[in-house]
Amino acid sequence: MNLDDMVKSKSDFLAKEDVGEDGRNLTIAGFDKRMVGREADAEEKFVILWEEDMKPLTLNKTNKNKLKALFGDVDSKELRGKVINVYNNPDIEFGGEIVGGVRIRKATEQSEEASEDPNDDIPW
Repeated sequence: MNLDDMVKSKSDFLAKEDVGEDGRNLTIAGFDKRMVGREADAEEKFVILWEEDMKPLTLNKTNKNKLKALFGDVDSKELRGKVINVYNNPDIEFGGEIVGGVRIRKATEQSEEASEDPNDDIPW
């Protein structure tokens, strides 16, 4: 198991350590503005809120453009209920270093094993 998958982030916002490289399918509940960053450098940014019990994701230009590529040029209200996969892309560079980061993509299919009822084979 990847070490980042073993230790979740302490941030108030979704981080790469919270989702891993396989990612998590999450349902968009809406958008909100939140103060992001350290106190001295904090600024108000939009975040994506989830129906699932997960931290909000700061909406940056890359993820905004990916949402538009997936769903078209729609209003934010039309994105409610849409499911996307939020994952750690280990190839993201920042400041000349490869650091990884949170990205979004089309929701992944659940494996048949995950969708089957484990009690189906019990005869009673």
